[in-house]
Amino acid sequence: MAQCIAENIERNRDLILVLYKKNLDNVVKKNVWKNQIYMPWPRHEPEPGLFGVHKRLTKNLTLIDVLVSEYQSLYLYSAVYDTEAINYFVSFFQKKLGNDNFSARILPDGVISTRRYPLTFVKRILKKTRNLRNLFNKQLIYTHFSGDRIGSDAEFIDKIYVLNGLPHQYNQKKVVVLPPLIKKNPINKNTGTVSKALIIGQPLEGFKLMSTKYINITSNSIFDWLNEKKISKVYYKKHPKDIQNTLFNEKYSILPDNLSIEEHLTKNYYDYIIGVNSSVLLFAKQICSINSIVISFGINRINFKDKNEETDIKKLFKKFKIKIKKV
Repeated sequence: MAQCIAENIERNRDLILVLYKKNLDNVVKKNVWKNQIYMPWPRHEPEPGLFGVHKRLTKNLTLIDVLVSEYQSLYLYSAVYDTEAINYFVSFFQKKLGNDNFSARILPDGVISTRRYPLTFVKRILKKTRNLRNLFNKQLIYTHFSGDRIGSDAEFIDKIYVLNGLPHQYNQKKVVVLPPLIKKNPINKNTGTVSKALIIGQPLEGFKLMSTKYINITSNSIFDWLNEKKISKVYYKKHPKDIQNTLFNEKYSILPDNLSIEEHLTKNYYDYIIGVNSSVLLFAKQICSINSIVISFGINRINFKDKNEETDIKKLFKKFKIKIKKV
């Protein structure tokens, strides 16, 4: 998403990419970015010793401050602003550069960006505890806001980028629709006699989207269905945040971690593209040949936040003509 904005919208500015995951050099188009830097996620990689998360937050703030010290204005892009890893940058740069020279903007994050996730009263109260960090470091000031948890209703947000072709529930005055992520020029059919399927991994347990029991049932259902269809070759694409290789089977061939799945789909034909409720299934319907069949297994076992979210996501999948198979 960031690369799409960099190539199509912010071409006349110096662009700096901050990565939270290592070993992505082969995915990043280096000619687009003036600089790129790895910045550890505080709760995943805290500093050693007591108050490790707090120390990491402080270290990250200094790291980015030094990186952009030559600039008089700054646009900050993130998919969400309620997390501590991002939020403290808002007040820091507002104070340093002034409101006229600083703007925060929202990047789309697939299916999550198709609807709003209001902060409950209880969560807003709990976030007040983050003010305690300011007692130990005056630069760590948490910027509180209400409404949607990603920050779409916050005053410091001036633009919300959304994906082309996907619905949203944001303030239309702030919304900017991105051009298609990939220029559509797909391979329209299987040129050989071998049938192929691509399984899209997803951190279902890690993100508490599905129980271990139903993950196993879904994974087995996919494997049995592939055997029933006598699919000759099955490939698997791991999600970068999934350490458990969810939905993987030892009979599948693993695609490289550093591969861009969107670009891969434009250059490789699959008879079937299979997942649960991954955004990649939606992208596949936009990118791939009409001959490719996209299937969602087990979406009925997802732990949706509420009934409205479940209804909205299922309606979206049906609108995109993604086949839904219950488990």
